[in-house]
Amino acid sequence: MERFKTLLSFLGRCLPHLLIINSLILITFVLIDRVNAAMNFIDNSMTKGLLLITCVVAVASAVLLIIRQRRDLPAVEDEQYIDDEEFRPHDEISPDPASESDAETEGDAQ
Repeated sequence: MERFKTLLSFLGRCLPHLLIINSLILITFVLIDRVNAAMNFIDNSMTKGLLLITCVVAVASAVLLIIRQRRDLPAVEDEQYIDDEEFRPHDEISPDPASESDAETEGDAQ
């Protein structure tokens, strides 16, 4: 199990770098192809292979990020949200007395 965690950690560090490198290569190919279409960078098997690798690396990187975020989040109990004002229905939130007095003075001024 420890080897699996080590592998996931290694992949989590390497995959974003591979994704950046492959993306920069593909961006370069697109730019060169726009300048000189005769070089045919976009419509060849090498570019299609790089695009496939980039997509696979992007999915793997995203999955590892999701796994890491879920592992790092603490367990949340439902009771924690009951006391939090932003999760209560609006009719249960008591209005701010300062905002009411401001609204009354604005109404009086008109």
